[in-house]
Amino acid sequence: MKNNPILQLLMIGIGIIILFTAILLGNQTRSQTSMPRPLLSEEESFPEVTRVSLEEALLANNTGSTVFIDVRDRSAYEETHIPGSFSFPLAN
Repeated sequence: MKNNPILQLLMIGIGIIILFTAILLGNQTRSQTSMPRPLLSEEESFPEVTRVSLEEALLANNTGSTVFIDVRDRSAYEETHIPGSFSFPLAN
């Protein structure tokens, strides 16, 4: 019985089923008990950041008085970006 490969596979299968059941039940319980966080607007999240309109940004770009930093991933930057902007991806 110790070296029975069918019994060993059966025990491994049962263990995997129990593991997945525990994971699924744990996730279900957690999602039911956690309250969603209220979403904050950008102004509320970063009040120290000065906001500019699209027109102000365009004027600053045309006069060369600003620098744009594109924080999207590299492939998005390579696909399209503001001329003269710098790529500095935040996501790894």
